[in-house]
Amino acid sequence: MTPVRRRLGIMLLTCAVVVPLLLKSRSVPRGEQAAFLRYSSGLVLVKLAGSGDRDGIYRFSDGVTLSDVKKMTNLPAAVLNPREPRDSICLKNGDVVSFDRPEGNRIEITVKNMKVTEMMLLGIPLDADSLSVEEWEELPGIGPTLARAIVSDRQKYGDFGGIEGVLRVPGIGFGKVNSLKRFFRVL
Repeated sequence: MTPVRRRLGIMLLTCAVVVPLLLKSRSVPRGEQAAFLRYSSGLVLVKLAGSGDRDGIYRFSDGVTLSDVKKMTNLPAAVLNPREPRDSICLKNGDVVSFDRPEGNRIEITVKNMKVTEMMLLGIPLDADSLSVEEWEELPGIGPTLARAIVSDRQKYGDFGGIEGVLRVPGIGFGKVNSLKRFFRVL
């Protein structure tokens, strides 16, 4: 083998090894969406609305309080309500903190839950024991009749304790539960 062919062979072999490694390091992990933040333990995903240029979804460490979020918005202190007892409440995954100005300069702050579809897109685990009929309907493969049956069963017999507990509802099988597991928290 000539030296030129040997060098050419080494270069081709190097490219065959290096190029796939470079491509793999830049790709999004299988099953992940590049456009969305994924929930991970120790972090809380919270949506801010009505705060002007600070609107969006934020990832905070566990233990973030409403007071911490109010400070982050940089709204004038005179416009925000004076310190309230609820300022010390810890925010949880899927909370939406809204800053509204119903009258004058006073800002009203409300905390509510994200819609189920938003939580599913962000990978925030759902709780089978707290979903309403309308929220169950938003899940793939759950229609209005099945959603009503699930909530009715929970009201009659108590909490499910996780997605596996939904198996006791007539019309729900292992296949349906397995397809929904990815949206629910694991106990």
